[in-house]
Amino acid sequence: YYQQQHEHDNTTCQIIFVGFSWGGAVLAELLAQNRLPATIASPQQHPPPTKLQVLLIAPTTSLVASIIGYGKQSKDAALRILQDRYYYNDHPNVNIQVVHGAMDAAFCPNQSRWEGGVGNVHFHLLRDNHVFFHPQSQQQLVELLSQLVGSES
Repeated sequence: YYQQQHEHDNTTCQIIFVGFSWGGAVLAELLAQNRLPATIASPQQHPPPTKLQVLLIAPTTSLVASIIGYGKQSKDAALRILQDRYYYNDHPNVNIQVVHGAMDAAFCPNQSRWEGGVGNVHFHLLRDNHVFFHPQSQQQLVELLSQLVGSES
């Protein structure tokens, strides 16, 4: 999703990324490596910077970390994102929402790493599994995405 404002409005552009499961883990890995976003700049910049909104739904960050060679001793994307003070904790143009199912230990064994969130990283734990089949979970996901899309730019 990309929302572009008119230049004469002096408002920010908005980009929203949504990643589920493996796609969420790949997106989290890009965030952890500071490869996304390249377009975000200081709030004083003219023209205004891009606002980045990210929704990670059941990201399998531990699986991806083990496959790309970080192993059990290293930090997966969740830990690296939560420790990055500029882009993800203090940057005014970044909003990261992470959603996990409480009964999803098979695919996401370390989801507790996201708990508490830090700065612009917000954690949501739903009473569901990896695929979010329960109508209440689906409604919560729709509401969360609606908030991201409708947020002030």
